[in-house]
Amino acid sequence: MTKQQADTLAFAILSKALIQQVDVSAFNQQVFVNFTDNVKAFSLEIQNELSDIDLELVQAFQDNLAKV
Repeated sequence: MTKQQADTLAFAILSKALIQQVDVSAFNQQVFVNFTDNVKAFSLEIQNELSDIDLELVQAFQDNLAKV
């Protein structure tokens, strides 16, 4: 194998490895984005539920005050 052939082979191997790394990085980034979106959505659901609970507690408190 000549030096030029060895250099070409090394370049091809490194290029393939780099492309696979970029693909993996893009996949990992998408997974992280999806995870972040899911966490935000879940957080919003929890906030909405807590707001509903707060309203129910306030209403129950007001009802109890009216009974007194």
